[in-house]
Amino acid sequence: MVIRPAASLEEVDGAYDMAARIFGPNYPEAQARLARIRQREAPEAAGDVLIATTGKKIVGMTHVLPRPVYLGERPVEAFGLGHVCIHPSCQGQGHGRQLVLHALELVRKKGGVLAIVVARRAADGFYWNYGFVGIDSFAEVSVTGESLSSSPNKRIRCSAGASNNRLSDYAQAYKDTYESLPYAFCRASSWWTHLESRLEHASPDAMLVNVYDAGRWVGYYVIAKGVVIEAAAIRSRIELLAEALIRRLERTQGLPVRLALSLGHPCVAYARRFVHTVSLRFAWNGGHMVRILDRERFLACWSSSGKTVRGGKISRGSKNSRSEYDVASHKGARNLLLTAFGIAPSPIATEQRNVGGESCGMLGLHPVWSVLDEF
Repeated sequence: MVIRPAASLEEVDGAYDMAARIFGPNYPEAQARLARIRQREAPEAAGDVLIATTGKKIVGMTHVLPRPVYLGERPVEAFGLGHVCIHPSCQGQGHGRQLVLHALELVRKKGGVLAIVVARRAADGFYWNYGFVGIDSFAEVSVTGESLSSSPNKRIRCSAGASNNRLSDYAQAYKDTYESLPYAFCRASSWWTHLESRLEHASPDAMLVNVYDAGRWVGYYVIAKGVVIEAAAIRSRIELLAEALIRRLERTQGLPVRLALSLGHPCVAYARRFVHTVSLRFAWNGGHMVRILDRERFLACWSSSGKTVRGGKISRGSKNSRSEYDVASHKGARNLLLTAFGIAPSPIATEQRNVGGESCGMLGLHPVWSVLDEF
């Protein structure tokens, strides 16, 4: 088997067709879904798609695509590995491992600080072996009762439906709200041109709701399957947005109002004024996973964000700590990221529902990545 960059867009087409047959189970539906994904995530060059071939047959692929994230309120170069797959006839022979290693090397060549994968449950444990750590907390805050200190704002109005005329407003509100949340994805202007497609991909019932205060647009939120998966407002209006979404959803669908947002999200801070519950699920060996590829640039970004670990900033360290956190090794890459999140660098169960000790103080670092950003 040979793993190499695709030489033409025709090979890219063949790779995506092969992936649709693997990801199925309904080939026409999978083909249509991947066609939509490819339209909004078009490769900058054919070589951004790595293919595995036996003879002239394509039997594996992955698409390396830009996915910068915020860390310290500035973009950090990161790349996603999308549609990582090997044809069943070639599985179990180490080809998946080689495909991932080739993809990581491509990310290094592109200057990536981080590599990101969205691992299906069937792949739990696979990416852990190559230095990836699951960092999404899959947090959900449920407002279950009334606040003792707030009354409805009668000036607030809401209207459902994304507007192409407001794409720049959505982009600015998103930046104002999410740039201070570690590991939130940065979104280029081109991201927003496919907003309707992304909403459809998230869920057939996904809906963007615009929020107005006395007729002035202040922000939006997105709800899918009865859960708020994203909320953003222009700077200084986030509390009004939080009030609007809680009050509207309480009125239209009753309690609980469910927010699948990072615990550091300002809407969550507002929701704590109400009677509420918080649920968490960690999948260190799967889910939304990150691997550090450039240690020094990661530490520089982390230090500039002011984040601390065990009472002090992560140190570039002595010779011993440099060895322990050498991201050229998979173990070192894991250790550095686990330490950054205040977790002992040792094997951890795939899922933990109750997290205690130092981890509790670090929960604000864990993103809750919206399905709108999945690739």
